[in-house]
Amino acid sequence: MIAAGVFLVAVPIAFNVAFARLAATFDYPDVLHHPTHEVLAKFTAGGRALVLTWWAFAMTALLMVPLVVLTSDAYDATALTTTVGVLAAAVQLLGLIRWPFLVPYLAEHAGDPATDIH
Repeated sequence: MIAAGVFLVAVPIAFNVAFARLAATFDYPDVLHHPTHEVLAKFTAGGRALVLTWWAFAMTALLMVPLVVLTSDAYDATALTTTVGVLAAAVQLLGLIRWPFLVPYLAEHAGDPATDIH
């Protein structure tokens, strides 16, 4: 139960630290309301540090898996709560992982006329 307590403290802290860093360096989540070319330019300007911050943010989703498993025995519906918790972590990870994987590629090729689809 000590491990569960550690995760219950550490996971939200890690999530909020990564989120705050993205807010400070990338204007996240407000940047999502900007035109695509502005988002990609800002992403490129953020460099490797921004990609690593997105990685850290995405990894907080993975940290939800052991958190869910460690705390799931506290409820009567163990199988259901574990399944929902793991699925929530997977969906969060899939939503965030595009930033360190796909967006660098898009940002790199955004100004290339050979890849322009317009």
